[in-house]
Amino acid sequence: MAIRTLTSHHKSILKYLLLSSTSVLLFLSDDFLQKIYTDANQSELELKYVFILYALSASLWFSGSKAVPRVVLGVFAFIELIQISYISYAGTPINPIDMSKVFSDSDDITKVIASEWVSHYLAILAVAIPYTLHFLLFNKFQKRAAGITPATAQVFILAILISKPIRALDRDLIAFLPSPTRSSLHNSINTFSYYLVKILWNPSSFSAPEYEDYTVSRRSDDSTPDNIVLIIGDSIRYDHLSINSYSRPTTPNLDKRMSQGRVISKQGISSSVATGASLPLLINTVYEPGNTKQLESKTANLFRLAKLSGYKTSWLSTMESKLLNDLGVSYIDNIITRDNDPVGVKLSGDYQMLNWLEGYQPSAKNFIIINLWGSHAPYIQSYENHRNKFSIWDDSENTKLSQRTINAYDNSIALFDDVVDKIIHYTESALKGSQVVIITSDHGESLGENGIWGHNRLTKEISSVPIVFYQRPNSTSEKWDTPNEHHLSHYDLSVWLSGLMGFRVKNSNIERNVTYYQGEKIYEDNLYRKVLVDDKTLIFCDIALLSNPPKTDKCQDPAD
Repeated sequence: MAIRTLTSHHKSILKYLLLSSTSVLLFLSDDFLQKIYTDANQSELELKYVFILYALSASLWFSGSKAVPRVVLGVFAFIELIQISYISYAGTPINPIDMSKVFSDSDDITKVIASEWVSHYLAILAVAIPYTLHFLLFNKFQKRAAGITPATAQVFILAILISKPIRALDRDLIAFLPSPTRSSLHNSINTFSYYLVKILWNPSSFSAPEYEDYTVSRRSDDSTPDNIVLIIGDSIRYDHLSINSYSRPTTPNLDKRMSQGRVISKQGISSSVATGASLPLLINTVYEPGNTKQLESKTANLFRLAKLSGYKTSWLSTMESKLLNDLGVSYIDNIITRDNDPVGVKLSGDYQMLNWLEGYQPSAKNFIIINLWGSHAPYIQSYENHRNKFSIWDDSENTKLSQRTINAYDNSIALFDDVVDKIIHYTESALKGSQVVIITSDHGESLGENGIWGHNRLTKEISSVPIVFYQRPNSTSEKWDTPNEHHLSHYDLSVWLSGLMGFRVKNSNIERNVTYYQGEKIYEDNLYRKVLVDDKTLIFCDIALLSNPPKTDKCQDPAD
């Protein structure tokens, strides 16, 4: 009798585990169904997220209740209907700001739905089919599993569902922005969590500043390089590269190329203190603080301009796919991120980029942005699997913590230099025709100055990034002039890249010899600093807030 009870218990467990697997497939299937009729949905499988979905699905099946799954499925179906419909219409996942407009501009939204639903009715089916099947599945097979306490499963469901809203209480918007390559349900949970916690229940009275629209026009000279490669490291600081006279030989490969007259290095000024802010500002050629309209319009988006100029466009990143938000994913032909190859990146770090490049199929013209882990903290992570070669400066416990941290940072730059050198070797051998390679960073890093470490603060050190230009040494190829200025902002770099691709960006909001350095909350009431620029010095003005700009700028002496 005891054997029969044990067998029955095991069969019950196995049954619900199999049903849980079916639930995971149904939760993910709206993306697959949408991909049948549109390329706008670019979601990819995320192994970590699949495990979380399986844990949630198993908890629903072991909850011993039909009501709990119905409520969860009902909520998910509602948010997915909005998400999948928005992807179908707008070509990109909905973010919390746009979500607020869905409800605040309900009259306009209703008119759009009335006029456009015929063109997008398949979005309704993509959601209705899997969620109807899911409801029917629970209705038929849901019973209390033998040996499982329903309350435990229900508590686990609650813990999973409230984890994102709780996280939204103390995180900013960037952490909840959607990634085009994530599951739409993953994006929906992030978007709705932030919307409910930060926008619906705690609405902000902040209004973004009004700026004149940018205009983009074709240059009369239509000559462009065959290949443009922009390499963006993370947290690489200008004054810790030996090509910029740093005392340690952190960039021996770039040093060698510079000695051959093949490299030009400029001191850069980052657009922001954080990756999730600096990348959208750089890629969308945004100058002013708070100009969300320019971010959203994609008027001067580098990927868009590259496509218009006939380039095959690529985004290759050893970082997370969420960084793709607001980069213009609809204009990118080829996307590979850490989320596509987590094991490879874990084992090889930034060197995995070389394996991806080996599989790249070049076109006649290529615009490639390569985003590397670089010197992101913890610095040792960049070279932990390559310690024999890159433990150049002592990072052992025997060294004082502050010095050990700086040593690890410099070691990570040495590895970055090696990866960059190998990428350049690849471009020289695999990409035919003329080419320009640009190397920069999303932001700099504070290394103990005034007791500050890391980034996400509006310090001078974090604004300091390299901007390095390299052109293939070929006497028969054209040479493209690099900017003459010693100091270049990310915005200057974006405008120059636009020109390189055959376009002229006109921005009537420009202030002569002024650039802006922004905090991380570029979609909200953000902090920023005005920076006065000339060939000799950078003068940083006091930190200001968009909603309360100073009547008179107080700017520091460059020696301070």
